[in-house]
Amino acid sequence: YITSKANRMVLLSKNYITDFFAAKIFPSKVISISNSCDMPFIENEIERSKTVVFLGRLHNEHKGVDMLLRIWGKIEKEFTDWRLLVCGDGPDRDVLLEYARFLRLERVDFQGFTPPALASKILQNSSIFCLTSRIEGFGIVLVEAERSGAVPIAFDSYPVAKELIDNGVNGILIRPFDEDEYSKQLA
Repeated sequence: YITSKANRMVLLSKNYITDFFAAKIFPSKVISISNSCDMPFIENEIERSKTVVFLGRLHNEHKGVDMLLRIWGKIEKEFTDWRLLVCGDGPDRDVLLEYARFLRLERVDFQGFTPPALASKILQNSSIFCLTSRIEGFGIVLVEAERSGAVPIAFDSYPVAKELIDNGVNGILIRPFDEDEYSKQLA
């Protein structure tokens, strides 16, 4: 009904259009406009720290940070000069801190809330960006990671992931929730 009355229905990605039933009825009314990213593109090769970073809300149901901790636990002992930096805050912060202790993770740092300017610097300094979202709308942080030069690794768990990451070219896509494959690719 809303689409029939609207001039246009705007979605976050062209990949969402195929799943939007109203697009089948009103194809000329449904369009997509992707989120923009005003972060400058880092072209020159800079010395990066051996840091794997997560930036986002600490909410396991959506962001899957609990999975990231398990994934990190599978490779941490093999890569003793690397660390995982978890930037963000949210309802599961205390649970995740306790889970990291339970998993006996030695090189995981929880940064807490990270203002955008600091997040940008962290991305520019990090080598790898991990996104383990169970669901995601757009994932602008993947664009920010790519522009900063950090290699993004993400689950192919939402339609925009394929739009943002060309697997093996500008990042790595993992079959949804395959933690073993994710840890292998991260290694």
